[in-house]
Amino acid sequence: MNPLGADRYTGIGQKFSMPVGYNGQEMSKQRAVNAIIAEHKVDLNPAGKQYLDQLSTNADSPGIDVDHLILYVITNVRVVDKDSRLAKKKLKAVSDGDSPNAVELKETRTDVITEDEHGDIMFGFEAFTEEKVQRDELLSLQDFEAYAEETGYAVEKVLYANGWDDSVIGPEVLSKIEDVEEELTVA
Repeated sequence: MNPLGADRYTGIGQKFSMPVGYNGQEMSKQRAVNAIIAEHKVDLNPAGKQYLDQLSTNADSPGIDVDHLILYVITNVRVVDKDSRLAKKKLKAVSDGDSPNAVELKETRTDVITEDEHGDIMFGFEAFTEEKVQRDELLSLQDFEAYAEETGYAVEKVLYANGWDDSVIGPEVLSKIEDVEEELTVA
């Protein structure tokens, strides 16, 4: 730490950011974020790409809060498969100052959905089915099941967190969504 209060990881005037261990190396949080995104080939929406660029190019600049930029990147990860879901959990560990090495996917309860899961599933499912909707095809139960299989989420959670308008969903799926809405608890 130099006399002005800056350190090599965060820059002048920023919250102190400790390095994290990842894949046997100690590195800054921003390097760990970039390594995780590259390793898991994470898909970010356009805003997430901008935040990642800011994190990569300006992280050592005065006034840049690395932890907030990392949270913005995490918020903009598209969860479209198990690998992107795992990557998002690893990024959260880095944000918390923990090592992402021990992070793993765990089975989640099918009768409870958290706000984080709801957002991840909603945006991920929209990205997963976007081409079909653009072709004016109705979403079927198979689409929901395919996304659930790909990501490891329970089908009930995918049905509940669906963000599409009813006009693009097949009638048999709409009745299943109504059933799930009565059974699932939001935590």
